[in-house]
Amino acid sequence: MMPPVVAASRTYLRIGAAVYPVYGDDLRGWSPRPQDFGSVLATTPWVYGSIDELFFALVNLSTQAKGRPAARPAPVASLVSPRPRPSEG
Repeated sequence: MMPPVVAASRTYLRIGAAVYPVYGDDLRGWSPRPQDFGSVLATTPWVYGSIDELFFALVNLSTQAKGRPAARPAPVASLVSPRPRPSEG
């Protein structure tokens, strides 16, 4: 017997100029994918516990440069001064 299909409510999150549809509620969680709420027994890693968590996940994804890997930070100068060399004598 198939479990009943549960409809997910849809709302939108605006991040910069982009608008993302998100699905869910406070009881079942929030997801950018409507199929995550296809059945009562479905489990998926894409469901976030609150809409705030999903919002910040989308912010992190949208702030990464597109088409390029993330830039590496500049090397930090050493805080320890180098030891003086022993003089030859």
